[in-house]
Amino acid sequence: MFTSLFNCIENIVSLSPLEKDRISEKLKVRRLSKGEHLVVENQLCNELIFISNGFFRIYIQHMDGSEITIHLESTGRFITAFHSFISQTPSQEYLMAVTDADIITINHSDLQELYKWSHNLEKLGRIMVEKYFVEKEKRVISFIKEPGELRYKYLLENRPDLLLHIPLQYIASYLGMKPETLSRIRAKTVSSKG
Repeated sequence: MFTSLFNCIENIVSLSPLEKDRISEKLKVRRLSKGEHLVVENQLCNELIFISNGFFRIYIQHMDGSEITIHLESTGRFITAFHSFISQTPSQEYLMAVTDADIITINHSDLQELYKWSHNLEKLGRIMVEKYFVEKEKRVISFIKEPGELRYKYLLENRPDLLLHIPLQYIASYLGMKPETLSRIRAKTVSSKG
């Protein structure tokens, strides 16, 4: 039942059978419908989520009421409202299933208990946070230094699954552009390949 989760973890650290058993005791499995929210603004995010199947987005509500997508994620990856989860404070973000999805969750206190119990699991947590931080920093730098075309090209080359399953308006928002700008970039990319 947790095979895909443990395969993902073991790409980072090796787990003993006992560690797998202890983790399994703390996990919950859920099915979400397209459009369902796991977290809304001002709600505490108390779960780390592994996506067994499906696509998610994290977005914030701008002062003008528009939604700005700040993170996209897919099958075989972890997601949460990281600031809220780590600091245990209310979220400023919304976490939504973009498709029907199957997830495996662990709550914050159970995860902390596992970290105390196993140095190996604590190492896993540190490495995951470091990877997330590096990805976020690369994204911030790309917004400052690169044009939208390069951000789209990066997504096309490194995360084509997102482009296939996530609606255009969310992709455009994530890339910091209007949907019509993204459409022009996509058309130009297709014509240059042809």
